[in-house]
Amino acid sequence: MNRFIIISILAALLIGFVILEQLYIDNTIAALKAQADGLKTAIVAKDMTESKTKAEKLKTYWDEKERVICIIIDHKETTDIGRQINLVLSNLNRADFPQALVECNLLIHYIEGHSSILNFDFNNIM
Repeated sequence: MNRFIIISILAALLIGFVILEQLYIDNTIAALKAQADGLKTAIVAKDMTESKTKAEKLKTYWDEKERVICIIIDHKETTDIGRQINLVLSNLNRADFPQALVECNLLIHYIEGHSSILNFDFNNIM
């Protein structure tokens, strides 16, 4: 009977951890997507000050969250997101709005792809 209780508690803790992990990833990706969409809007408007501010804010946010996400799961897309943010910033520093827009669109693509990879699916378990 004691073994059953211990196993039940461990299973409940494991399930709770998986749920918290998924919520953290979902919230992080949603916030990242919202910031990237705002950055794209600023780039389309060719507002240098707002674009650079949003890009730097996005980079800071990603730098904070990337470490935790890499502990949970490490995919090539995680690295790609950070690289794309740096490319957007680099193009903004050169005032190359068309290329910054291309890189921002690719960033959004990577964020959406990362979200689909990390979504819970029973096929991922099997």
